[in-house]
Amino acid sequence: MQALKDIEKQKQADPPKNEFGETFYQSQTALVLKVEGQYLNKLPFSDVGLALGLSGTEYAMSLGIVIGLGLPGGIVLNAIAASLPVVMLWGAASLQNDAFEMPGHNRSLIGQYESSLPIEITEIAANQIAVIDEEIALKQRELAYEQALKVRREKFISEGDTSGRLKNWDMVEADFQIEWYEKEKHQIEKEQDEKREQRYFKFQADVAQMAEQYEPPAGTYSPEQMAQLKIEWVEVQEQKLKESFAHDIQWLNHKYGNKIKHYEEEITTARQRYAEAESRWREERHSDAMKDTV
Repeated sequence: MQALKDIEKQKQADPPKNEFGETFYQSQTALVLKVEGQYLNKLPFSDVGLALGLSGTEYAMSLGIVIGLGLPGGIVLNAIAASLPVVMLWGAASLQNDAFEMPGHNRSLIGQYESSLPIEITEIAANQIAVIDEEIALKQRELAYEQALKVRREKFISEGDTSGRLKNWDMVEADFQIEWYEKEKHQIEKEQDEKREQRYFKFQADVAQMAEQYEPPAGTYSPEQMAQLKIEWVEVQEQKLKESFAHDIQWLNHKYGNKIKHYEEEITTARQRYAEAESRWREERHSDAMKDTV
């Protein structure tokens, strides 16, 4: 029950902002109910009645025995004395539950919750997920491109070009492509810098922690030999880290370099299309002017 209350408190303190947030809280509640649902049900009235009935019977028997003994103090003290066995029994049961049964029960719940934790993702699976994420992001950018181009076309049809620079749709489309791909190129360059910076900081952190990971070899060595062995081990490990860092940076440069090259080619093509569209417009304008003079 406390787990459900904690989830509700967290939900009130940090309300879900979208369907994913709502799904998170629903999944947490469902997990608690799955693991502890059978323990959250109220006790049947028959069990409660049986426990109270047995306790009442025990109290009545104790009271009869105490009165039969003829102890001094009157009925009040006799009633109190008769209640002591019942009170001690309930106290012992509560102590056993809190000190022995509940800790064991809670330990068993840990195993049940652990079995519901996400499975650790392998490096291969992580790479596959990264590829899928990139494909999804690419598709989203393509859809965003088509939508933005559609809006630009509708605006040009209804309002024309207020700057007077773009004379026809081919020029408008080429101008839109130049602007779009330059933004995409800038974003990719920024992302590349961030990835390289993150990888560099990770390299520095790994190097800083390297000495702490050293485990002295078994055997008898002098302090000088132990120090030298540690220095040599650290140097070897740092070299491995440097090679891994260089490989990752090279891979990032290749990956993002291809994307940047692609956008540069798209920009060049769009500029050529703009120049050709402008040239056609000038030729058409010149031809119309010649007709007017004839």
